[in-house]
Amino acid sequence: MLVYAESGALFVDLGGIRWALTANRALCVPAGERASMRLLAPARVRSLYFGPEFPVSLRETPIEVLPLLRELIVAACARGPLQASDPGHVALVELLRCELGTAPVHPVGLPWPRSVWLERFATTVAESPGDADRLIAETGYSRRTVERAMVEETRLSLGRWLRQARMLRALAILSDGGSVGDAAIGAGYSESSAFIHAFRSAYGVTPGRLRG
Repeated sequence: MLVYAESGALFVDLGGIRWALTANRALCVPAGERASMRLLAPARVRSLYFGPEFPVSLRETPIEVLPLLRELIVAACARGPLQASDPGHVALVELLRCELGTAPVHPVGLPWPRSVWLERFATTVAESPGDADRLIAETGYSRRTVERAMVEETRLSLGRWLRQARMLRALAILSDGGSVGDAAIGAGYSESSAFIHAFRSAYGVTPGRLRG
């Protein structure tokens, strides 16, 4: 299944990773995998299901939906179930395969640790990433121990994990109607300009465009 955020924003929890989808981003959910979704703002979401008659190889990371791919997704949804016996439907799927295979990747996600103590830390710091130093101390472990454990369990350095946690927290604040300043503070930034630059680099839009 392909989940496409046509507008708004949502979180998708899949395979131990929380992915953020903003407008014109899409994510593949492999067959048999469970995924939970949380809309963060009024959003328009489209889903494409690929049956065995139309096998499509999709990357399990968010992609950017460029204008042609967007129109193909809209057309596929409008036509309803596509039939392998219909040449027009076959041609549409071939174009979809091509565009999906070459779409730019935008992996803004947060892998979750597995151990009980580190999962507890991650859950707390994800809600208040600006307090990371204090929360690290409260684990009872040294910062170096937390850093090693985070790399082992998420394959991300602690610094990178925290940066991505800040972006997801900011997205949630904005989608709840918070101001850009609120989002910057909630994400642990002391300067709005630095926050806006980081946010745009992560999501491709300025934070002001994603307020709920």
